[in-house]
Amino acid sequence: MNDAQQAPVKTPSERRQVVLVLVAVVVGTMFSALDQLIVITAIPRVVADLGGLADFAWVFTAYTLVSTVSLPVWGKLSDTHGRRRLWMTGLGLFMVGSAIAGASQEMVQLILSRGVQGLGAGALMALGPALIGDLFPPSERPKWQGALMALFGVVVIAGPTIGGWITDTLSWRWVFYVNLPFGGLAVLAAWFGLPSVRRGGRRSIDVAGALALVGAVVPLLLAFSWAGGRYPWLSTPIVGLLLAAAAMLGVLVALERRARDPMINLGFLTNRVYVVAILTTFLGSAGMIGAVLYIPLFAQAVIGTSATGSGAVLVPMMLGFIVSAIASGQIVSRTGRYKALILVLFAVGIVGGVLLARMEASTTELELVRNMVVMGLGIGGPFSVLVVVAQNAFPDRNLGEVTAGSRFFRSMGSTIGAQLMGSLLTAWFAANLRERLPAQVREALGPKRLAEASNPEALFVPEELASLRDALGDAAPAVVDLLMETLRLSLADALRGLFVVTAGLMVVGFAIAIFLPEIPLRTTRDADVSAESADSAASTARGA
Repeated sequence: MNDAQQAPVKTPSERRQVVLVLVAVVVGTMFSALDQLIVITAIPRVVADLGGLADFAWVFTAYTLVSTVSLPVWGKLSDTHGRRRLWMTGLGLFMVGSAIAGASQEMVQLILSRGVQGLGAGALMALGPALIGDLFPPSERPKWQGALMALFGVVVIAGPTIGGWITDTLSWRWVFYVNLPFGGLAVLAAWFGLPSVRRGGRRSIDVAGALALVGAVVPLLLAFSWAGGRYPWLSTPIVGLLLAAAAMLGVLVALERRARDPMINLGFLTNRVYVVAILTTFLGSAGMIGAVLYIPLFAQAVIGTSATGSGAVLVPMMLGFIVSAIASGQIVSRTGRYKALILVLFAVGIVGGVLLARMEASTTELELVRNMVVMGLGIGGPFSVLVVVAQNAFPDRNLGEVTAGSRFFRSMGSTIGAQLMGSLLTAWFAANLRERLPAQVREALGPKRLAEASNPEALFVPEELASLRDALGDAAPAVVDLLMETLRLSLADALRGLFVVTAGLMVVGFAIAIFLPEIPLRTTRDADVSAESADSAASTARGA
């Protein structure tokens, strides 16, 4: 690190504040990220107690929907009304939602409480990186953002195990109650440590813009959540939701063009740094979700690994992810340069995607581990760096809005990517099975039993395998074995296709990142310099 990038010596009170802020941010961010993963393991017990199996998907959808759509709103409000009070509000909502969820007596109550949790989580996800930005200049932020991204890797590894242990040892209700003591710790740290930073003065809230944003994003996310599962892609409900989203997007643009203080600043889209950063974030997130969701399926259903949870299967990839996130943050903080590193990381992600796409049913566990480590190294670093790149392109008075925008596109990328890949997997598996299924199996089972037997879950869920054997009844053992092998090979081919998509998304991300302008990271917060200098920095970014 050169002298210009040396951090100024902090007084004991400043160091104490940094520690308290980091405690608040780490605890709040960790539990908002962990919540979905630990809840997954408790769902069977929840359904057993509350019923409502047909509606249990809303336990996840409500949380994701509300947290995603609220991100830009929290970010915008924090720039004008102060991040401290909004962070505390988000923590409070998250804890209230957790308490109600733990005490729920019916599925509808649980779903509504998850919406409250999601609203609080939106604040925690949007404001965590912005709070770090309030403490450190852009040149120092990457190492802290890298640490936060590394925390995501830890959460993916530990989440299912923690959720399973809590559910088995205590009850599913403690999956939610556990947020309360740790949330209390975050509240105390925030109360004593968070600075009250507000830039731009109090301005009117763009309620119309906020409502139009909700009207555009909610039907879009619902369309991708339901398409290919609940409804066919070209069905009336899905097409109607997509058209509604497009219409509301047009309304949003029209409103924000005329708004005096718009909720969504369309001027940001004239900044090439910002546009490239959010596009690469979206594509990288969509590519990452393909690996995170479907590597465990390949490992357990195709190769036959003995790991019982996706977190355990993903350990090698998440270790690569953690190393990449931390190392990338340190490199950028020390050098102040980021473009070459981002291109290298996307290139490594491409190699990881290609290695995954080349896997076959005969792939060994050692080869799978190698491929996962390479993929983890490629996807771990870009997110922590790209959010700082976007922040650096604007004055700090827009810090919350810019940060929330980056987090919003990351969330949208993972949500849309997951649903698209799920639909592709279903279609490709069915097509592969029709093509591969031997005639003797068709004849032995007949159309009805064959439809019941075409379930890939029998390859990795013991209960489904037992159900399959019951459905096959008196079928010869050789027929059953041949069917299972056909299911395995058909699923392997479908998953390889998904990994090709993952590699393709990383290729597009790499191509877009080539156009990323490189503006040296500021070594001071622009709160420490004149407003004229800040405006000059923003103009430079727009011109680049």
